[in-house]
Amino acid sequence: MPAPRHLGALRAGRPRWWYYGALLCLPLQIAGALTLLALGLVLTILLKGGMLALPGVIILLSWFFKYSFALLDDVVAGRYEAPVLSIEMITASLGEFRFLLPLILVIAAFFATGAGRYFIGTLGAALLGVLLLACLPVVLAVQGWTGRLSYGLSPRSCVRMARALGPDQLWVTGCTLALVALTLVVPAWIAGMPTALRVVLALYCWLAVLAVVGGAVHANRESVAGQIALIVPRELDTAAGDLAAQRQRWLDLIYGAWRANAREQAWQLVLERIGHSADPLPELRWLYEHCAGWQSLPFSNRVAQEMVALLLRSEREGEALRSLRERLALDPAFRPRAAEDARRLAELAQRWGDRDTAAALRQSAP
Repeated sequence: MPAPRHLGALRAGRPRWWYYGALLCLPLQIAGALTLLALGLVLTILLKGGMLALPGVIILLSWFFKYSFALLDDVVAGRYEAPVLSIEMITASLGEFRFLLPLILVIAAFFATGAGRYFIGTLGAALLGVLLLACLPVVLAVQGWTGRLSYGLSPRSCVRMARALGPDQLWVTGCTLALVALTLVVPAWIAGMPTALRVVLALYCWLAVLAVVGGAVHANRESVAGQIALIVPRELDTAAGDLAAQRQRWLDLIYGAWRANAREQAWQLVLERIGHSADPLPELRWLYEHCAGWQSLPFSNRVAQEMVALLLRSEREGEALRSLRERLALDPAFRPRAAEDARRLAELAQRWGDRDTAAALRQSAP
């Protein structure tokens, strides 16, 4: 029987211990295992360079953490499959800073395994690692849900996330503690354990923590949306004055919510901005231009429906028909939200000699 590719199938009818056990195995799928081995080998080589190699270690770890957040995003969205590390994944995330706090935390964990003794000594590394790891799981859960570094630093967000996860928070904490203990105990049991194996073990444990956290967030996404939903829209009120920066920030929030399967929350972000805008049409046009090519057709269709309806209410029939044609070219199943809008556009298309569009709209009419 093939392994399930979606967490819904993975958890259905099964106990929590089985679910979290399967999540712990996720980084060991072929793509994840190859990434662990490759990065572990390169990191081991760099560690031999001592302090002079520290910049290279930081750069390589930053790449690894971008990969790991891609895994977290996939798991939060419900996918049970380790992503493939690629150049596009690294370069596309250059403007994303949410990995910085976990980078600091997990460098501390890396030190705590003993691999960091090359830099600050075993005792100092262990103390630093234990101190920072205490707040790791809930910080990751908040960042996995919102996609924002600032929310991971908010005590209120972290408390709400812990409350929303309920009993699963205990499982996440237990798995995290077990994984940290694994990185400490195994090297102590195996005398003369090679540095490469210690590094690979530490990297695996990091990916496993993210898989467990993402699985807990996905399993409780409705509860999380109820607790965190009021935090994300507030970002719109504190955005920078520059319109382009505001809109990009708006799009990032929408995409983060949609990626986490919080679809109604994503749409509330759309309605909140256009509801507070003196002229919502430019906002919808901008949003549609940036989301039209998303693989998720339902969201871009919904934006197009709202835009077409607003154009018709504004008596901009020509632009509405043109927008309809553009959307039909991307998704032939697209239709206006209201039957009256569809009828009006069908008549307009007929008058302008666009019989194909008119026929398509009339065929779908009730």
